[in-house]
Amino acid sequence: AFQKFARQMKSGDMPLYRGFVVRLVLEGEGEDGTCNVRSTVKSTSTTNGKVEKEALMLKMKFVKYMVRTFGIRNGLSVLEKSGSEAYDRYTTNLLKKWGVSQEATATWQRFFHCWGLHAGKMLSMQETNVSDANQTLALPRLGTETYLQHLSHFSNLYYSGMLEGANETTKAGVLRGLVVVVSLTRHDSLYASDKVSTCLSSRRADDINSIAENDMLSSMMQGTGGLVCSAVVEDGTKVVRGLNKKYGKNIYVIIVGCSDDAVEKSLKPGNELKKRIGMLKGWRKVQCNSIFEWSDLSKLDENAKSFADILKDSSLSSASDPDMRPGLLVFFPGIPGCGKSSLCHDVDANILGSSPSGGLTPRPVHICVGDKVEGKYWPLVRRERMSVPSSIFFADKNAPPTVWSTIADIAAASRAAALPVFPDASALATTSVGLESGRQIDFPFSLLYLAVCMQRVLSRPDSSHVGKLDASCKDACMVVVKFYCLYRNLSAEQFIDRCRREMDTTGAYLSPNLVQVPFFGTKTPLALPQDLKEALEAAVRLQIDIESSILDGADKQVEAMESRLRGALSEHGRNVIKYTATEEESRSSFLSQV
Repeated sequence: AFQKFARQMKSGDMPLYRGFVVRLVLEGEGEDGTCNVRSTVKSTSTTNGKVEKEALMLKMKFVKYMVRTFGIRNGLSVLEKSGSEAYDRYTTNLLKKWGVSQEATATWQRFFHCWGLHAGKMLSMQETNVSDANQTLALPRLGTETYLQHLSHFSNLYYSGMLEGANETTKAGVLRGLVVVVSLTRHDSLYASDKVSTCLSSRRADDINSIAENDMLSSMMQGTGGLVCSAVVEDGTKVVRGLNKKYGKNIYVIIVGCSDDAVEKSLKPGNELKKRIGMLKGWRKVQCNSIFEWSDLSKLDENAKSFADILKDSSLSSASDPDMRPGLLVFFPGIPGCGKSSLCHDVDANILGSSPSGGLTPRPVHICVGDKVEGKYWPLVRRERMSVPSSIFFADKNAPPTVWSTIADIAAASRAAALPVFPDASALATTSVGLESGRQIDFPFSLLYLAVCMQRVLSRPDSSHVGKLDASCKDACMVVVKFYCLYRNLSAEQFIDRCRREMDTTGAYLSPNLVQVPFFGTKTPLALPQDLKEALEAAVRLQIDIESSILDGADKQVEAMESRLRGALSEHGRNVIKYTATEEESRSSFLSQV
């Protein structure tokens, strides 16, 4: 509600902030029985310098509250899910929304950055129940119910200068991949992995069995500094063996303090010792880039430095300077027939005008057509984005609200600005469809938009579409209706607001200037033909009944509805299509906005 109010504010409106209290003074009843209300806060022009200063002071009273609530408490989920880098983006987005001064923004950015590093380490250690400073300081586990105690402790350290070294962003090291530090005890493994990660300027993790493909992809991304994970021998090599199939050349194993003598002394003779010796053999034989053995724990600093030098020499001989520029992830919240493939077709760096001067290489442009992908689409997008973070990536696939959180997570993790492409207001218009129960359901797209998309699908020659959605598909119209219903219970305004929220909660950057492509031309019909309108509404009701599992004999009803839709479009389809914008007009607008 606050975001909606801020976007719709007019000149002279009083800004509102969460936690803000307005006192209303009643002045008695009017002639109509209502109370006259006099506001104790008067609207004033912001052209006056004194007023501007007062407004800023008013805002600053609430900044600390907003920092605690939105930046610290709500940001914990971003830290846990996406790490400190995404948290930095999340909090920067908050500061932009709040509209605080540049000086205040710089101050709070440093504070948030240091908190992200501090809290991120706490959360990482909690995952494995490792004893740490929390117990010494009598602090509870960090969470949304206990964050104020941790924040108080952190603030004391921060403002006393004890965290001064964290005020600057750590420069990413030479590692691009995963280093697993294995030892006989959790204590030795944590101690050694801390030494290695510090020397490499890498991120830390402390549970090898929680490392998934997404973590591996993140560790390989340019400029992230890689990932160092601690493990004990008994954790086993299952995860490393699974990751090795795709990413073996980016995985290193360091076995610490596991000499034969140390292993023999670690346990009494028996089955447990035999098991440990057997599992250690597994670590020594696991397939990966390289395995290192450091028997002497007293030489950890020296060994870690030597390991960093080996990685540095390897990176210098095999790779150029990483491209640290952020990228772009363009996606399409639409339905089949909305024209996304026509917009993306043959787009390259020259067409986009993304070839920079000054000797820099142009950003790579990648178009990923959903219908041509075998297997899961969005995991592939994640891998491609992670491998080349500076790329301009066009996800040529319908992206309903169910995948927005996935897209936001990919954008945040791969340092991409997320850019949704919407039809313009002529098509993005709230539409209500009544159900037999009397309830009304909102959709963000007009029925005319739905009819045009159907007609475009039916206009595809038989067996011409790579995704097999063309005139030869026996239920082509109802497939389009099925996609249309994925957007139900959203007005046009809620549709855009929800998209913004999904990006904000993961720390992804969403451009304030959303791309809206002309869908209809200057001449739009006053209304749909009645028989076509009724057929579209009936199809929507049928699809909702099917999804609600309250319908028997759905196949026959779908077949009958498909016939009804095709009949109505056969009569009115050409007339409906003629009101759409030309492909050249839509494409030109799309490319210029991107």
